[in-house]
Amino acid sequence: MPLITIELPKTSNENKRKLVKQMAESTSQILDVPLESIITIIKENELENIGAGSNLMSEKLW
Repeated sequence: MPLITIELPKTSNENKRKLVKQMAESTSQILDVPLESIITIIKENELENIGAGSNLMSEKLW
């Protein structure tokens, strides 16, 4: 049973559904395993807990 772990900033449930669906489908196809055997764990992180270079992502201007 493949286990996929994804860490990302907070996002919508719709985005998580799309991500889980596409990751599971791709993994199933590449590894030739049943789609139902794939487990996906999403870990959401607050931007103030993520650093990029020497700055916190919460302080970065987009």
